[in-house]
Amino acid sequence: MNILKGAFTALVTPMNADGSVDFDGFRANVKYQLEQGIDGLVPLGTTAETPTLDDKPGSEEDKLIEIVFDEVRKFEKTSNKKIPVILGAGSNCTKDAVAYCERAKKAGADAALVITTNLQKKEFSATLKQFQKLAFQLLFTIFKVVLA
Repeated sequence: MNILKGAFTALVTPMNADGSVDFDGFRANVKYQLEQGIDGLVPLGTTAETPTLDDKPGSEEDKLIEIVFDEVRKFEKTSNKKIPVILGAGSNCTKDAVAYCERAKKAGADAALVITTNLQKKEFSATLKQFQKLAFQLLFTIFKVVLA
C-alpha cells in the first residue's frame, strides 16, 4: 500500500471565457505547484469542474490527466522527488466510478479519490457495498471523501 503524506493540492480546472478548458493555464498551475514544493497533486477531484468536462476517451479529462503526468514525470526526473498523484474518480454511479478508478490505475495514479453518492440518502450498508465493489474489482488504493 502506498503511504501518502504531506500537503496535496486539489487542482482546479481553469476555463476560458467561452467555457472551454484552459489547458495552458492548467499546465502552468501544475508547474507552479511543483515548483513551490507541493507533496502531491489531486487532479479531477471535487474542485475540478468535472461535471462540466467531457469524460469520453480522448476527451478534456484525458488531456488534463496527460498534462498532470507529463509535468509530474518531468519534475520527478529533475528533482529526484516522487510526487504522488491521487486522481479523482468520483461519481454518483458505481459503474462510472469503477471505470474512473480503472482509468486512474491505467494512468499510473498512486490512488483514486472516490466520493459517496451525495444526492441520495443511503443506508450505510449500501455505501459500504459500493466501496467494496470498487476495492475488490480494482485492488487499488481508494480514498473516500464524505460530502456533508
